[in-house]
Amino acid sequence: MPVDTLSIRNRSAIGRFPAGTLPPEDPEKVKLKKPETKWSCCTWFRQCCLRCCCRKTADDAVTGGPTETTEIPETGTILEVHSIDLLKSNKEPNRLEHHTDRYRSENLIIRRGQTFQMLIELSRPFNSKTDKLHLDLKLGNLPDVSKGTHVIVPLVEDLQDNCWEAKIVEQTDKKIKLSVNSLPTAAIGKYRLGVATRSPTGEAMSPYGPDNDIYMLFNPWCEGDSVYMDNEEERKEYVLNDMGIIYYGTDNQIGDRPWNFGQFEKGILPACLFLLEHSGTPASGWGDPVNVVRLLSAMINSPDDNGVLIGNWSGTYDNGMAPTFWNGSSDILRQYHENGGAPVRYGQCWVFSGVTTSVMRCLGIPTRSVTNFESAHDTDVSLTTDVYLDENYEPIEELNRDSVWNFHVWNDCWMARPDLPAGLGGWQAVDATPQETSQGVFRCGPSSVAAVRNGQVYLKHDTPFVFAEVNSDKVYWQRTADGTFTPVIVKKNAVGHCISTKAVGSDEREDITHLYKYPEDSEEERIAVETACQYGSKSGLYDVSSANDVTVQITMDGEEPQLGADAKLAVTVKNTSAEQRSFNLHSQVAVMYYTGVYKSTVKKDQVPMELQPNEVETVEWCLPYEHYKDHLVDQAMLMLTLTGRVTETKQVLATQFRFRLRTPDIIIKPDGDTAVVGKELKVTIVFQNPLKRTLKNVKFRIEGLGLQSVREVSYGDIKSLATATLTEKFIPSEAGPQKLLASLDCRQLPQVHGVANIDVKAYLSLLAVICGRRHLSTSQAAEEPNGDGRDNFVSKSSRNLFSMLGIPDAFLSEDPESWNSRDDFKAAEAIINSLANYNTSGSNFSTDMTSFSEKVSELLTCPYKSNITQKELNRVLLRFCCNASGYLYLTKQNTAVHQIIPYESDVYPSYTMNAALHNMLPEAFPWSERCLGRCAVVGSGGILKNSNCGREIDSADYVISYRNAQKQPGPLMRRVSVYGNASLIMPAFASPLNTQLSVSTLKALWPPNPEMRVVFFSSSYLKKLDHFWKGRGLNGRRLSTGFMLINVALELCDHVHVYGFWPFDINLEKQIVPHHYFDNIGPKIGIHSMPEEFLRLLQLHSQGALTLHLQPCS
Repeated sequence: MPVDTLSIRNRSAIGRFPAGTLPPEDPEKVKLKKPETKWSCCTWFRQCCLRCCCRKTADDAVTGGPTETTEIPETGTILEVHSIDLLKSNKEPNRLEHHTDRYRSENLIIRRGQTFQMLIELSRPFNSKTDKLHLDLKLGNLPDVSKGTHVIVPLVEDLQDNCWEAKIVEQTDKKIKLSVNSLPTAAIGKYRLGVATRSPTGEAMSPYGPDNDIYMLFNPWCEGDSVYMDNEEERKEYVLNDMGIIYYGTDNQIGDRPWNFGQFEKGILPACLFLLEHSGTPASGWGDPVNVVRLLSAMINSPDDNGVLIGNWSGTYDNGMAPTFWNGSSDILRQYHENGGAPVRYGQCWVFSGVTTSVMRCLGIPTRSVTNFESAHDTDVSLTTDVYLDENYEPIEELNRDSVWNFHVWNDCWMARPDLPAGLGGWQAVDATPQETSQGVFRCGPSSVAAVRNGQVYLKHDTPFVFAEVNSDKVYWQRTADGTFTPVIVKKNAVGHCISTKAVGSDEREDITHLYKYPEDSEEERIAVETACQYGSKSGLYDVSSANDVTVQITMDGEEPQLGADAKLAVTVKNTSAEQRSFNLHSQVAVMYYTGVYKSTVKKDQVPMELQPNEVETVEWCLPYEHYKDHLVDQAMLMLTLTGRVTETKQVLATQFRFRLRTPDIIIKPDGDTAVVGKELKVTIVFQNPLKRTLKNVKFRIEGLGLQSVREVSYGDIKSLATATLTEKFIPSEAGPQKLLASLDCRQLPQVHGVANIDVKAYLSLLAVICGRRHLSTSQAAEEPNGDGRDNFVSKSSRNLFSMLGIPDAFLSEDPESWNSRDDFKAAEAIINSLANYNTSGSNFSTDMTSFSEKVSELLTCPYKSNITQKELNRVLLRFCCNASGYLYLTKQNTAVHQIIPYESDVYPSYTMNAALHNMLPEAFPWSERCLGRCAVVGSGGILKNSNCGREIDSADYVISYRNAQKQPGPLMRRVSVYGNASLIMPAFASPLNTQLSVSTLKALWPPNPEMRVVFFSSSYLKKLDHFWKGRGLNGRRLSTGFMLINVALELCDHVHVYGFWPFDINLEKQIVPHHYFDNIGPKIGIHSMPEEFLRLLQLHSQGALTLHLQPCS
């Protein structure tokens, strides 16, 4: 198993720049159309060394390079597909125009009903007169043409829209460019693509490859799609916004918590489509959003179909996560998918809603999370919320099955409803929280919000249940002497308060109660209620009459009650009559789950009241901390019930008031003035225990899109009234306004969280990282004078880079804050990004080694000059793509306990980080804030043998070398111990076998020797690096380990010297050399593309980005 050693020669050698990446191709050369040639090594050499200083031949000077004959295909041969290019980069028009550029996926993602383009390379030029071609798309397990899951896309002369069709819009020799239309009602999902060809000599079908899978989504931008939404700002909010706010608490104490929807994160789209597949429903139904949201509302809960989340309202969350601890959806969806559909533990309504929003937005359905305060749960389809009292006006808990939740969170999804009468499209209520079954399954909706508002409860789906949640009357029933019940009070404004959602384009709360119900007590509202109740199980309640000249009201004056202190409320009784009124006021306060379910009564009392005519009296009601401290459950909810009967009129008094005890927030304070992409940011997290008791086994959970992946910190105990402080470090990866979320998990203290708004700047990571804000030494300053009094800010080489990129000299202001507001800065940023996207092409290598060796030798005779500009550009590109300075190997800082670690290859299941292994990880990466000086990267090529380069290698500040490890660590340790202070970097997650060997090695060498540390490559880093080079045309199933290490050095080191990289069996002196200096076992066929990697190294050498040593050292 390969192991890489990093030897520290000089710990005091501190680099000047943060870190970087690799050479983009020359744009002019990339644009040239290359003839179809038979490539040789010499041809490759000329292509990769375009800027070489070596002489040209006379023929080259005339022709601009060597000429090759183009092979003319035979006429009449069968037409075959050689390659398919779906133009799927997130910077290609396909992804940009379809608004799918933010999905972190390597596949083509498009929206239905909209044109996309693709390139096809054929075995010979396409002849429209004799050749035929069509696209073949298959969806699901049983694709069927008649059901729309097997789509045959024909070539047409002109595109007509609103159907599947393709047109050749460009043809160049063997390549054709197709413009393809899809049906705006097409089923969504992952389509397998094939291209069928037919010619007079036969038929052919392109082989299937998962890289050519096409993900089809709903399209709110397409008027023909039933999820079409005509307001662009609303589309941005309800489809493209990956952050949101979910509201909770009571209507008097509305709280809010940010939520990471994360619909664009890597792996989330496959997880959402896995839900559709796992549902067992036919793919032919995946084109109707009504069907899709209905089945997903069932699949997001677990009771009857092993869906995503297990609901738990018990207050005990063993073997899982407390619902209040989640900050977002992506970790939940990723766990569910990676574990093959095993439900995740645990969720409550806001978690179900957050996951639903993520899934729907990911699939293209405009969706928002909605909170209803005082939300009724009707259990008997009466369309009323019933409260039963005994003869003494005490609640009969065993009969009170209906409940009023302090708050309940569901979703609104936007779509047309052709299955309902006209006018009932638009927002549809969908609820994934498993409360009641619908047609035998725990699901709810979609129910037209307009139908709910009008009381049209006879319309599908589940409209009676949603109507009762927001607009049912609350009916108090009293038990009579014969055991029957009589309605004594009807409260018409008891449920459905302050229905809330996040406002479009801001973090403000928007009240949407008016969409669900007419104003309370208006004629329209009463008509809607009475219309609905005609279809309920208890009609005829509206003739209840009684004197009502005495009122009781409970209010909260001043600050909200704080958890850990006495709770105080104001009770106001009012006599509006001209006569005296007297009664006994019974009070009972109970601890409630937020769902309205009773847990325990903590205080009861009775107060005699006597009111004079028109008298108003306010009394203070107090609940001491000692009464409730041992009874609280999640959300810290309490309900005060007041009842009584007026002696003179027999008027029944009854009211209920829900309130929560406010928990303290977690305070998050970023350290420093500016957060910058690619630069480490430190934050301080502070929490104070409000209780006069010790909090046990406290955990913090920290995450933020574009900031920090999910991280759990086991803090331990926090003593009574003590303050806990954490310091977290992370490296922002995305510019713009971001939110860092933190939550606390503790049995004694529920619903504690905090948020910090962090504005991440891009300009310093693009410009100041290039110029480095470096302080030049005296000698450097003498060599690179700026001539304008700013020697300590911008180097001459950086100015040259800015000039090359078209960045005006005015950018080099002392005040970098001014860069961000300039339009030409944005243009410069675009230029840098475009440089990172140029692709290079792969090819086969001939065996003409003699000529090739001569050309390499010729290159090495050219005077070598280090190119600081190229080095810094490489460093920036690599830092943006992969970030070795933060994620090269696993640390406690970048990896959490229970975090899912993917393997490098998707063929293996993931690995879950356990606490024991996490404890053995290093705390952090030691070189995140400095470069490493001069680094020697040593491969294992046969040219190292007898090269006399050992002393030169050992003179480097750092040595990064590749070696084969034995199953027993002892011999390896003895061999590398000569390097002194070194780290062993092991590819632990290349395969499960590697994991076993790596963990065994780590355990054998634990506790760590400060001079010999064992660390594990981050598979995420290696995957990003692989993606980076594949995007630049480098073929091969996996990058070679040596090539990976060179990339690490290009980012971390000031000067990179490369030894032992020569993938051929004849050296420059035309002598046979072994493949390795220690054996002659060649690489496995089809794994690496070492010749192509070598040519990239030659190109880097010719550009002055690194020094490639291919000859014996002097």
